[in-house]
Amino acid sequence: MPSSVKILYLGSDPSRFASEGDVTHLQLIEIVPRPIEEIEWVLADWEEYTHLLFTSKHAVSLFFSLLKSRGFAPKHSVIAVGQTTAKIAVQYGWKEPLCASSECQEGVLDLLRKMDWKSSDYILMPRSSLARGALENYCIEQNLRHQVCDLYDTIPKKVLLPDLEQFDQIFFSSPSTVKAFFSLIQKLPKRPELKAIGSVTQQNLAKAVNTISSSLGYISEMV
Repeated sequence: MPSSVKILYLGSDPSRFASEGDVTHLQLIEIVPRPIEEIEWVLADWEEYTHLLFTSKHAVSLFFSLLKSRGFAPKHSVIAVGQTTAKIAVQYGWKEPLCASSECQEGVLDLLRKMDWKSSDYILMPRSSLARGALENYCIEQNLRHQVCDLYDTIPKKVLLPDLEQFDQIFFSSPSTVKAFFSLIQKLPKRPELKAIGSVTQQNLAKAVNTISSSLGYISEMV
């Protein structure tokens, strides 16, 4: 990607674009942790869990904070949605996680289907309150013992958008960023190319664009 490309990145971590252009970081969503007193119940079964399933890097860091505050240390096998989430887990003390080849819930589902589950296995899923229920539904269908804990809420931030026509590309990192962005505009910008990171974000972006305009040619996907 030429260094002259001007990028507007709407997620929480623009570091992946550090060498790919002139990057402006505008974080449209805010991660709001649930009070520890509301989520510490999940540690009651700490010794019984066999697997931790993380679908975001935020879940890893917030869950580690919960463990540290209550005197627990990282243990158990970890399943991660992608390389970034896996890297954060290792940094916090977990062993190298199993990692989905496709960084989305569908990728994690494919991984779960290939695993040899035992009746004694017990999966803990620390997650966002907005997480889709596909993984939980899989556990129910397979009669896998599991626990879900909503660690944080994702809410739109009150921001002013810059002049969008100055950018060549706008990157959306999640469905939440898509929702927040389209709540702030009334028409599509003409110049920048709208790009989604991941297939689920791509689907949400396509729907949002289709609602506001028929100009679907703006969209391309980054995986």
